[in-house]
Parts: sequence; C-alpha cells; structure tokens
Amino acid sequence: MSYQTQGVIRSYDGPSDSCTVEFSGIGNIDTWLSGIKIEAPINRAQLINGAVCTLTMPDANRICEAKIISLTGAPTPAVNTNTSGTGVPPVQSGSVIVNLSPGSGIASVHIDFNPPFPSVPTVYASTIAQAGPLTITNVFTTGCDLNLTGGPHGLVGVTIAWQAQV
Repeated sequence: MSYQTQGVIRSYDGPSDSCTVEFSGIGNIDTWLSGIKIEAPINRAQLINGAVCTLTMPDANRICEAKIISLTGAPTPAVNTNTSGTGVPPVQSGSVIVNLSPGSGIASVHIDFNPPFPSVPTVYASTIAQAGPLTITNVFTTGCDLNLTGGPHGLVGVTIAWQAQV
C-alpha cells in the first residue's frame, strides 16, 4: 500500500531529471525536498515553479522515496522533441533570483538563451503567488525580459522560474 500527497513544484533540474517540491498536507511544517524523481510519462516542459503535483511514496514517513506521478493545474504547452538538425535543444529552462526595488516592489531581469533558438520560442515564467504580476516581454531567439510589478515591499529577493521552447 502506498501513500499519496500533494505538492508544489519549486524547480526542475534537467541533468538529474528531478524536482524540488514543496510538500503540502503532511504536517504543520512546510517541507521542501530536492531530488524528487519523476515518472516517465510526465511532460518535463510542465515542471515549472507553481505547478501542483501528486506524489506517491511507500508510506507517509518515507518522503525521501517520493515520486511525482501526476500534475494538475500545470500549463499544457505543445512540446517539440525535435531539434530540427540545429543542435539547439527544444527546451531551455532555469530560475533566477531578482531583488525588488526598495519601496516599489518592482524588479526586471534579462534572460539569455544559450544557445539561441532557431526561431522565437514560447516562454513561460512563474513565481510565488504573493510576488505580484509577472510579465514576459521582448522575446527574441536570443533571450527575453521578465518583469515583476506590485511585489510585496517586505521581500528582498524573489525567485522566478522560466522555461522557453520552440
């Protein structure tokens, strides 16, 4: 018999094919755990910060053996698994910490795509819900800008997870 719980994806690590997940519903203390494995059928392009997931584990006390088995509330982008012979990966992702301007709650950061995409990619970005509206502007084959407005004035740094795909 296995145990299931809900969690929120906080970041995806491509080289290890694992996620950092914030568990919910397993106690009074927030639990974040890195290195959570992902079941094969799950679309890696949907593993962005803020996506809600279901995890399974042998029992409630063995969270280190948890696996992500499904996603809910995640975007459903089209995924291109073909590099079209260009050698450019069809998906690039990352995260960045931005510092909010004191008193304004505004931050902006430029993301460089390395290597550049052969055509303009679709870009997704997410941050913690309390951080305010997030916009993506100036999307080109070489990069884009991520802009946060109306963030809480008490936050110093906010993590933004992003993903670009052709």
